[in-house]
Amino acid sequence: MTNLNTSYEIDFNDFTLRMFSSVNRIWNAHILTELKRQTSGLSNFKAKQKYIIDIRDIESCTESISKFQELKTIPNQYSYYLEDNTHIFFSKKRNAILYINDKGVILYTGKTLAYSIPFLITLIGIDKDYYFIHSAGVVINDKSNLMFGYGGIGKTATLSQAYKQKNIKVMGDDLNLIYKDGLVSPYYRPFCIYQYHRALFPQYFDKKTPKKISKPNIFNRIIRKLSLNTGRNSSIEFNYNTISIDSLFEADKLICEKKLINKIIFVERIENVSFESRLVSINSAEASMLIFNIMLTEYDKYIKDFIVLLTYMGISFDNFCSNSLSIINNALNHASCIKLEIDKSVSPELVGKIILSELSNEF
Repeated sequence: MTNLNTSYEIDFNDFTLRMFSSVNRIWNAHILTELKRQTSGLSNFKAKQKYIIDIRDIESCTESISKFQELKTIPNQYSYYLEDNTHIFFSKKRNAILYINDKGVILYTGKTLAYSIPFLITLIGIDKDYYFIHSAGVVINDKSNLMFGYGGIGKTATLSQAYKQKNIKVMGDDLNLIYKDGLVSPYYRPFCIYQYHRALFPQYFDKKTPKKISKPNIFNRIIRKLSLNTGRNSSIEFNYNTISIDSLFEADKLICEKKLINKIIFVERIENVSFESRLVSINSAEASMLIFNIMLTEYDKYIKDFIVLLTYMGISFDNFCSNSLSIINNALNHASCIKLEIDKSVSPELVGKIILSELSNEF
């Protein structure tokens, strides 16, 4: 393995992400663009480093590549070996090599980033005490209050209402890390803003004056995917803009440290009902299972790699599931859990008000 110079570094949560420059300038440009895009909302964190995430050019990993060529592999797909308590995993399809140990993870990748940063954090956490929740949250009275569910439930609408409240701060817009002891740490992903968000975030449209956001079409989606994969920006107009969350919220509205969980709400949108919204009882075990299953859908495109890697490491998928559910359930012992059902016909603005009201109320 070649020693390289660090060309990008950022601290967040319990992690330090580092990119090591390559002799290949094209690789540097592509990977740096994607890393900055994925971590654009994490610049204000004051983190205490526990784990390292290193990103390097696969062409600099000649030692492992040679060793993989000598090993028996799953034909044309995967290979693995264990060395000095480090799990070393190769995916031919993704043109990537992973080094995983107690210190963190090193990803050797081609010019397309093989795995997302949240997925790498999940790999580090296989035997740790945290788990991601696909959620948005607010902090009230110095405690975290989370809402979670499948896409389109009103996370963005809720944050738009939180923006207007002086005593409420934002904690995570799409992902949050929950720890076994009940602490929650935000992970700010790039924010996708659509034309229909104009009523929710007029301050963005008024101040930033973004380029026209067009209606979605297949051609634009293909071009956008190619642009992301090559690390280059395209002049093609898309149906949304990807921006950092600090383009919508001032720094003093964003929480960048861990907060103890107070309550968690599972939000579900329902069609053809006679009510606007209603609360339904749910226990921590039910909430834990929902959190776990929803988060797994975030890793759909990586799931085969993940299961193969777990098998190589001697960890059954059942054991991983049991451990993750245990972490979530222990964390939720510190929180009130509830399910909130909302009629699908309710406007986005009203959805945000309903959810924020329930997050703010004491059960």
